[in-house]
Amino acid sequence: MEICAVCGDHSTGRHYGANTCEGCKLFFKRSIKKRLYYTCRVAGCCPVNKRFRNSCQYCRMRKCLTVGMKREAVQQTRASDFEKGRKRHRRQQIKGEIRREADFVSLSDFVYHLQAVEPYQTPQTKSDARSDREENTASSDSASVVQKLPVENTTEVAARLLFMSIHWAKNVRHFAELSHFDQVTLLQENWCKIFVINLVQWAMPFELAPLVADVVEKTPPGHLDLVLHNIGKLNEVVFKLVQLGLNRAEFTLLKALVLFNPDNDQLSDSVQIQAVQNKTRNALEEYVRLHRPDTSSRFGQLLIKLTSLGAVRPHIIEHVFFNKLIGGASINSLVDDILRANTLSSHAKSATV
Repeated sequence: MEICAVCGDHSTGRHYGANTCEGCKLFFKRSIKKRLYYTCRVAGCCPVNKRFRNSCQYCRMRKCLTVGMKREAVQQTRASDFEKGRKRHRRQQIKGEIRREADFVSLSDFVYHLQAVEPYQTPQTKSDARSDREENTASSDSASVVQKLPVENTTEVAARLLFMSIHWAKNVRHFAELSHFDQVTLLQENWCKIFVINLVQWAMPFELAPLVADVVEKTPPGHLDLVLHNIGKLNEVVFKLVQLGLNRAEFTLLKALVLFNPDNDQLSDSVQIQAVQNKTRNALEEYVRLHRPDTSSRFGQLLIKLTSLGAVRPHIIEHVFFNKLIGGASINSLVDDILRANTLSSHAKSATV
């Protein structure tokens, strides 16, 4: 068994000109790459062995050079590693560019796709979706949907909106290509924001006032102020979105921006999610430029209003809208089951049993 020429530990091979252990190899490499200089507190005669090799860096470095480890070998390896890293980065960059652009020919196709997979939509051709006649205001969109969704109690309407949110996400092509873990993580993180956007898109006019009396009855006095504060925030956010007069394309693009949020350390493919979010932002900017030319600041207004969605806490939305449906459970605990459901209607029926 070969031993390290520096400290006498077990050697892992020949490194930079001498047989050394992994520890001495990394010490020498780090010292050269970072151009570190050491001093000895004694007279430069400290013992360098397995036990005391970390006691004096000066003497350890001197022994590395004495046994034949070469500075230039580290520099050559560094240049080689840099070149390999540059080529690897370029390959990943090309692969990412191909991956991002392969699915849709243009941003307008992407916008059409986001609208086409929405539940409760009348199928349209691409030419219909892109025509000026189809660019309706938010009020006309909401009115038509109110006719499609029957008047039910608040819990049932909220359940429909939640299922619609997840069902829509499941059918978005980029989302479907992610791992199931990333799908669940994105929905757990962002279902509340998408729900609020759907509330404005599909259920207007929706009166929040009748909810207050019911919330007061079922909320412990110690939590009532927080709940009422969040209801006020929700009312404010809903009002701001309604005032924007969003049309169907803008609604779906905002939901996609919220959904593809890469700011979660648990995501396994955050690079692709970031790429989809960038594509969505570009699509929204292009759409506003082409279809809202009279409002130059609209794109910025949409992004600002999007950030306001974070003012409403998800657990308050659960308490206000879903308490009767799920009791003490959390929406996050149900996301996986809803996502695995084959159809929107089948899961909606089971939820109301």
